[in-house]
Amino acid sequence: METGERKSWQHRLHEIIYESETTAGKIFDIALLILIVTSIIVVMLDSISKWRLAYGHLFNELEWAFTTVFTIDIC
Repeated sequence: METGERKSWQHRLHEIIYESETTAGKIFDIALLILIVTSIIVVMLDSISKWRLAYGHLFNELEWAFTTVFTIDIC
């Protein structure tokens, strides 16, 4: 029975990530786009020395968080 449950879970995850016709798939796509844009903004702000001096540590942590999320999304 576990194998059937696992297929169901994997199938549902596949639908959310790769099928944009579902509500969950649309929410996932929008969330991913928001993360991408936010990641770009963080990199842009980090390139300004005044902002890097004030928030460099936060930018670094955010960049690692984005990298982790994007890596998980690829898998």
